[in-house]
Amino acid sequence: MIKFVIHSFLSITFFLLTLEVCARLDDKFTFGAPFLETYNGMGIVAYDNEGVRYNVPNSQFERWRINRLGFRGEDVPEKKPDGVKRIVCIGASETFGSHGRTGAEWPAQLGRILSYRPDLQVVNGAVVGLSFKKYKKYIEKYVLKIEPDVVIMFINPFDYASVDDVEDRRVEGKIEQRSSGLRSSIFSLADLAGSSRFRPKIKEAIKKAIPANILKRYQIWNLNREILALEKQRLKGKKPLDSVAEKNLVRFEKDLETLLTYLLKNDIKVVMSTYPVLISKNNLEEEKYEVIFLDNRRFMVELSFDGIIDASARFNYVIGKMASKLGVGLVDIFSVMPKNERYFADIVHYTDEGSKLIAGEFAEYIQSNIMH
Repeated sequence: MIKFVIHSFLSITFFLLTLEVCARLDDKFTFGAPFLETYNGMGIVAYDNEGVRYNVPNSQFERWRINRLGFRGEDVPEKKPDGVKRIVCIGASETFGSHGRTGAEWPAQLGRILSYRPDLQVVNGAVVGLSFKKYKKYIEKYVLKIEPDVVIMFINPFDYASVDDVEDRRVEGKIEQRSSGLRSSIFSLADLAGSSRFRPKIKEAIKKAIPANILKRYQIWNLNREILALEKQRLKGKKPLDSVAEKNLVRFEKDLETLLTYLLKNDIKVVMSTYPVLISKNNLEEEKYEVIFLDNRRFMVELSFDGIIDASARFNYVIGKMASKLGVGLVDIFSVMPKNERYFADIVHYTDEGSKLIAGEFAEYIQSNIMH
């Protein structure tokens, strides 16, 4: 009996090790990933000593690469070349480009549209998971050094949607983490069970093998279960709100005015955008979006679906109001972006076509109003 147990244990261990080695070889040959070192989606971002999230210079995870200055895209000199005007795009995962093909993120597409002007340079200054509450400090520490002439501000205001003022509760456009957990050449079952690289690959393979209707039913069941648990934990028996709290709108407006005033005092031209989301009164009941909408509610369980729609409208009203008050540029992406799967990869991220639309709208505004 003991021999059987030992033999079974060793067989399982060898099998798991084989899967792990194959997964690591796949990462190495596909993405140039290190074989033994830690390799995960969070390796391209970090927090500094003031709690500001930033991109780690010269880092890489799969297709996401960070240049030597800590921005996504090709290397640019820190000192701005003579005669060049820099347009820096600030935002979180929607701007960084966590979905779609490499080079299809809207700042990259904007750069290509404006490439006929050699005196213009577009820089993607976004950071996945960057809370708007940290934008001012991030710009001060990491963006001003490259001397931006124009800042395009693509704000996700839903950091302010929660009843509680909890920093970084939402992890925007989270890049799937594939952590190795191995800090030496010694593999262990604990490493494999807790943070292996083969588990996400197998999970994706299983999802593709399961019939779509069965997978969808499971996802809906599992998401509803998770949401109920989160509501129980956070709402303490209260119902989700159908409208965003007024105090949250006031806080967002105050912080937005502070940031815009700071940029204007630094002689930076500002272009803002309303924030487009897939969810709307018209498509709320469409079955094809049920999983997407449930998945999003996990990050803001304090709001019902009607509350999310209300928050979107009211936050965008504040953005427009502040643009008018301070005389900064405004592009109404929310209104021009069709609310369907051609343009949205999920509730707040975009397909390549959606990013193309956003880039085109910003390019038209810049050409007409800023760079004559």
